[in-house]
Amino acid sequence: MASGDISNYVDCVDITMMYSVVDIAAKDGAEIEQQRRRRVGITVFGVTTPACDRIRQELTDTHGFKVLVFHCTGAGGRAMEQLIREKALDAVVDLTTTEIADELVGGVLTAGPDRLTAAAEAGFPQEVSVGACDMVNFGPRGSVPKI
Repeated sequence: MASGDISNYVDCVDITMMYSVVDIAAKDGAEIEQQRRRRVGITVFGVTTPACDRIRQELTDTHGFKVLVFHCTGAGGRAMEQLIREKALDAVVDLTTTEIADELVGGVLTAGPDRLTAAAEAGFPQEVSVGACDMVNFGPRGSVPKI
């Protein structure tokens, strides 16, 4: 959330926030790799974390992949799409597509209209699910649309 307007949350308090666009979710963390391992991007958002953790564990422990976890807060989805276009990933498990719901109904965590296009355009290996598509994210109460 720190990548957007957070003034309604922190007001005039001295708080430092650092937004993690992508987490390297693996046991070896920042270890310098001698040989490039296959890299898989996976999307996550609160309610999909348990599934993401299980998939990440299987990909790293059983198959030896390097897993990059993208938090679906708008910037995370855009970052993953960019890395796909740059061929910095080898495959994607797009478990959490909640940014699409935000795009469709005016939520604050949209990744924009091009979300889910990079892998399809590149013929890139991907698994897509509907994780967290049953919710839309808004800011303060005044930002929620009236029905």
